[in-house]
Amino acid sequence: MVINNYIKKRLLSRKKLAQERTILANERNSLAYVRTGFTSFALGK
Repeated sequence: MVINNYIKKRLLSRKKLAQERTILANERNSLAYVRTGFTSFALGK
């Protein structure tokens, strides 16, 4: 039982970390799109 609980905790921890990585990757992509948009706007003037 102790090992089973340990494995469950490790899996939940990995799932949480994967979700955090996904959120951070989405934020990076969004910021890159905004940065590209601003650069295109600035260069187009």
